[in-house]
Amino acid sequence: MKNEIKWLNDVITNNISELTAELLALSTKQEKDTANLAKDIYSLEVTPVVGVCAHKTNTYDIGTIFYDWISGESTDGSVISKGTGKYLVRSTGLYTITYSASTYGETCIWLYKDGQKQEITEYYAVQASLG
Repeated sequence: MKNEIKWLNDVITNNISELTAELLALSTKQEKDTANLAKDIYSLEVTPVVGVCAHKTNTYDIGTIFYDWISGESTDGSVISKGTGKYLVRSTGLYTITYSASTYGETCIWLYKDGQKQEITEYYAVQASLG
């Protein structure tokens, strides 16, 4: 009986030691995860917000689109000029550009970056005449 009690005591002691080691490892991992989350939260807090839209009611011109009005928000000083049609970027990052148009006849729009036409950005539409 004494041997069984000693054996059980050893098993319990070993299990407690293993659980203590696992708990310490989990605690260390939690501290690292918490530190990483704090970094991620800080990164989100200081990331500039840029959501700017330029609108043109209509145009029959060929060339640069000059806008009628600008809407949206920029926390980093990025701006779209109504008078030049240019967008001045202040922050590095990934930008999404969307064209939306109600067109008549044939319409082509391209984005120019630093004065160079970006062929992959073409917006092209053709509508048949109504008459």
